[in-house]
Amino acid sequence: MWPRRVLTIAWIMLNTACINVESYSVGAPSGTCFTRYPKHKTAAQTSAPPYDIQVSPNQYKAGDTITLTVVSKDGATFKGLQMAAFRATGNDEEILGQFIEFPEDKIKSFTCVGSYKNNMITHKNEKPAWNVTVKWRAPETNVGDILFKTSLVQVYDLFWVDLKTDLLALNHSNIVESSYKAIKATQLISEINFSECGETKGCLLYPATCSGTDCVAAVTFHYDTDSGNYQFELMSSNQQDYVSLGFSDDNLMGKDEVVLCISKNGNLNIQHGWNPSYHYERKLTRFLSQAEIRASDGRLQCRFMLPRFSSVVTVNQEADVLEYFNQTFDHSERWYLQIAWGKVIPASDVISKHEESPAVSYQKIDLKKNEIFTGSSYGYLVQAHATLMIVAWIFLTGIVTVISRHYRDWMPRTRWFGTKVWFQIHRALAIGVVSLTVIAFTCVFSQFGLEIRKSSVPHSYVGLTVLTLVILQLIFGMLRPGPDDQVRVYFNWGHQVLGQIIHLLAAVTMFLGFNMKQTVYNVKSFGTTVLCVWLVGQLAWHIIFEIIKCKGKRQESSSINGEVEKDKKDKTSKSLTLVLLLYALFLLIVTIAAMSAVFIY
Repeated sequence: MWPRRVLTIAWIMLNTACINVESYSVGAPSGTCFTRYPKHKTAAQTSAPPYDIQVSPNQYKAGDTITLTVVSKDGATFKGLQMAAFRATGNDEEILGQFIEFPEDKIKSFTCVGSYKNNMITHKNEKPAWNVTVKWRAPETNVGDILFKTSLVQVYDLFWVDLKTDLLALNHSNIVESSYKAIKATQLISEINFSECGETKGCLLYPATCSGTDCVAAVTFHYDTDSGNYQFELMSSNQQDYVSLGFSDDNLMGKDEVVLCISKNGNLNIQHGWNPSYHYERKLTRFLSQAEIRASDGRLQCRFMLPRFSSVVTVNQEADVLEYFNQTFDHSERWYLQIAWGKVIPASDVISKHEESPAVSYQKIDLKKNEIFTGSSYGYLVQAHATLMIVAWIFLTGIVTVISRHYRDWMPRTRWFGTKVWFQIHRALAIGVVSLTVIAFTCVFSQFGLEIRKSSVPHSYVGLTVLTLVILQLIFGMLRPGPDDQVRVYFNWGHQVLGQIIHLLAAVTMFLGFNMKQTVYNVKSFGTTVLCVWLVGQLAWHIIFEIIKCKGKRQESSSINGEVEKDKKDKTSKSLTLVLLLYALFLLIVTIAAMSAVFIY
């Protein structure tokens, strides 16, 4: 049974050694309708592009066909392209018209939310191009002056975004306005008042020990009975560029409504979107109102209103006619609230993926209740995983190691089940270490599945190595040779060395765990400090045990016939017991401190 489990772990490690890399060499995905920004791990160029975007004619009336040409100025090619038409004034979210002709060996179209299909184009391969000509048909109504916005990629890390090309309306009378106004954020005048939490407003505070402005992140919510709308106030600290609020039907990321507030270099922006899976897609802001944002003293705060019902709209790209999917969110229902924070890509309003894990409420929240709620960045199974590992590798393994190395002659006249006391304790605790480790892995695999996430590397791989070795160590211990066997001395040496290696790797794994990218900064700082105290303490205690061991040997050599008198043996045994209890107390304090880092946050 055990060898089969070991092989299973090895199979998991081999199958997850390769990390998938997502590439958009076949064009921008449809989820980028409102960003149009290549996430190529670098910022867009701010210099003038080596391309011209020509439009002919440069004026239009409803239903006209317009020709647009992207042409190189100096022979520079481009590999990637994304283009769409927008209102020059007013609602700059609305995507206009449709592309009706383009070179299909390089360009393809897709549909964003709007009145027509095929209202955005992108590249379909990485073949270099010097020029591309496309034809676009104007809407059947007069929408006023138009801006074509284009993103161009020369090579992976060299690209330009939001290149604007004007198309003027022939007639500036009888302009048909958009059916809604895109919301713009204004400067937040008054700071969030957390003293009213639990009285006039409900609050989710993170971590559980904070009360408001001292929180890492927080959200307040209030139901306005007159309008039937919900007011939300968001806050994050630690000098973040954005803070977001998610409404989730479970406590995991995926199919969640998201409102996102950005303040970067004085630019304020509020967005409404959703997480279709493990990424964010920006959508229309038509459901948001009274949006205010403020960044000061290292804190980012924002305030906004949402109606009872809001929705995100996605387009069926496979349909022959314009077909929408509408995902509706009812804020009168109970939701898990998720607060995330992070950075934006320089000189843009496009967010980077948050590195630190978001705070999630422990329970679904009724947004009409004026109560105080708390949450955590880690689900119950992750907390269980961390707790079991900390207990196993700080507390239990510490005692297992000390017992086997320094307590073989402890309580020499006492037997438990016919065996020395030290051995029974050593064996029981060793089995406990293996059992807790296996259960801990079961918890984390139940939470995330068998696939190793990129963000958990190398913590996960070192941890799997520890699991494999500790199972082998237990098997070897069960197969130990008899006391008179010639290989017993080699077994004892190998068993001890392997145990020390496993303990060292477990310590490395814990350091890596507290310092993963997604680990909240406060947890990194506190958890790493606790582990450093533990390592220094371990070194000090091992010195103490060695001193006691040397002292005991001197007493033996000074006694008559090499035997310690009975009263000296009893005193030594009592002293060893006291020292062991003090050491166990030290391990218990460190264990509780390390666990608190996981449970507080």
